[in-house]
Amino acid sequence: MLFRSGARRGKGRPLGPKDAVGRDRLIQATIDLLHKRLPGKLTLGDIAKYARVDPKLLRYYFGDKNALFTAAVTQMLDTMQAAVEAQLDNEGPAADRIRKRVHSLLRTLYANPHLHPLIIEQIMHGDREAGRQALKFMAARGYAVTRKIIDDGLKRGQLREVDPRFLHVAMVGLCEY
Repeated sequence: MLFRSGARRGKGRPLGPKDAVGRDRLIQATIDLLHKRLPGKLTLGDIAKYARVDPKLLRYYFGDKNALFTAAVTQMLDTMQAAVEAQLDNEGPAADRIRKRVHSLLRTLYANPHLHPLIIEQIMHGDREAGRQALKFMAARGYAVTRKIIDDGLKRGQLREVDPRFLHVAMVGLCEY
């Protein structure tokens, strides 16, 4: 008999849908802890304890800490980019749209103080191609927004010619500084 009423749940299985611990919840637990601690000081054991799961569940979903951090960074950058894109309508002067973009970047970096060290330590200097690809995709997405603002500003006569790549890198770098 496979199932019987009153049978105990198997080890590691969630009690029900509201108690389920999946990939997304583990990523969110990691992000929550990264708000408070540097990536280098955070272990899988710390994250498992915070999420109230066995560390083996983290290894099951992610394999290692670098893969988990890559997923967390991807989620954080995606959330940031979605917020930026939502605030940047096609209306208004280009200077106001650039100002909104900078404010959004600053809010994100203030809310996630360890985001930049995480990107540098775990993604750029890490050995995971997946992390580098995720970062490359997010940088391209952010650059596309900057380029759109500049192109629109040029068409409206609100901006002079400027290389969108340099403006994008300057905005991100200055906001991080």
